Amino acid sequence: MFKFAGISILILAITVCLPISVKAQTSVVINELMASNSSIEQDPQGDYDDWIEIQNFGTTNINIGGMYLTDDLNNPTKWQFPSSTIVPAGGYLLVWADGEVSETGLHVNFKLDSDGESIGLFDADGETLIDSITFGEQITDISYGRFPDAADNWQFYDTPTPAAQNSSEYSSIVADPEFSHERGFYDRSFRVTIATETDGADIFYTTDGSEPLNGTEPSATASGYIDPVYISSTTCLRAAAVKPGWIASRTITHTYIFGAGNATKSIPVVSLVGDEYTTFFEPDGIMAIVGGYYSNGVWQSSGAGSYNNPIHRGIEYERPVSFEVIDSKTGTDAQVDCGIRVAGSDYHRPRYTRGNNWDYNYDKFSFKLFLRSTYGDDILDYSIFPLADDDNIKSVSLRGGHNDVHNPFIKDEMLRRLHQDMGGIAVTGTVANLFLNGEYKSFYNPCGRLDHDFFRDYYNVDTDWDVITQRAVRNGDNVAWNATLNFFRSHNLTIASNYEQAGQMI
Repeated sequence: MFKFAGISILILAITVCLPISVKAQTSVVINELMASNSSIEQDPQGDYDDWIEIQNFGTTNINIGGMYLTDDLNNPTKWQFPSSTIVPAGGYLLVWADGEVSETGLHVNFKLDSDGESIGLFDADGETLIDSITFGEQITDISYGRFPDAADNWQFYDTPTPAAQNSSEYSSIVADPEFSHERGFYDRSFRVTIATETDGADIFYTTDGSEPLNGTEPSATASGYIDPVYISSTTCLRAAAVKPGWIASRTITHTYIFGAGNATKSIPVVSLVGDEYTTFFEPDGIMAIVGGYYSNGVWQSSGAGSYNNPIHRGIEYERPVSFEVIDSKTGTDAQVDCGIRVAGSDYHRPRYTRGNNWDYNYDKFSFKLFLRSTYGDDILDYSIFPLADDDNIKSVSLRGGHNDVHNPFIKDEMLRRLHQDMGGIAVTGTVANLFLNGEYKSFYNPCGRLDHDFFRDYYNVDTDWDVITQRAVRNGDNVAWNATLNFFRSHNLTIASNYEQAGQMI
């Protein structure tokens, strides 16, 4: 879920982490789980899905066929193990929590919530509770399991062990830092107090956009928090907390904007915060252009050592970033960590220039933001877009208005809303002022993005979608699309049966 800044929410995320386990007289237990799997273990279909590990700590094989797994203790019979499902003596059984029950293997009809929930293992009578666990907020690629196996003590594991004995463990997760001042607009200087609920934890912070931690160690640009941080100008304050033997906290980011005029405050502010050298600019950032030259306005390589990251597409050219929304009119603010890429057409990408005049068409970059569990929350549960049909946003386009330089955003936004008003499926957007590491750049058009996640949420389904743009296939493939085109081209549509079939295909 998308987190609003607020002490009460942060405290809740910490206090619910205490496990609750109720075991019946049996040697079968829920032994380990992963509620946010991005790279640890693949299911038989090659997907990185949530998983639950069942262990038999006894000395004889146990047939759990007919027993039930559920993520709702008030609905014990949510998913049933197939008959003759054996957990060997001293062995393990891995169950995939991906909601895809039709696939080969043990796939339950629910997914795990990385914000925390309960899992129950019930006997075949659908009433007798064999084992359960209530867990709190989980971290991507960190599992949560018993230590040692089958014990009542639960730990976090930096080296997950699906279908194997649990080994290295963390005591818990360091509570996220809390700031005394919320992100937003300020006219007078102040001092920010930073604190964490975890006793004995050390806090480190930065003001240059970089991450305060490198793993569990302070980064080269971080300062150790001792006294309140003095803020007297626009600042992007980032802080994280560490404690030996514990998983480090998340990095918390607050942008404080000073001296903003009425024009800046009249529309929402989007603040992008990240490392200058690895997220945004040279040598490794998404806008890095090193060497080369422009011929007729198009970038050309000058040989070895020259490169142009904005030209390229794909996740290899995605970087981590903090995305904040600050709205003085509504008094709301929100933040999420996500991935950022350069956006633009094949025409525009090689014409991007690395300049400081973001009112100029080619110095001004467009961006795409992707919410993934690898960064934190994978859903933006916030009404950033007016008239949106769905507030569960998983990707955002930050449009620079390149196709309408003199009057950007008005035409495109009007057409989107007209299409929606006529009953069509459409994403909507708004206008916002963009700050990048605390520096004002220009005004932008944040809007939704038509992709498979959008259509799944819009129709409330889990099915796959083919999404095809004017450039290429965005998701899925173009097999069905080409079949539809070929049917139209090869059939006489004045024949009623052909016309009816064409309508069904559309």
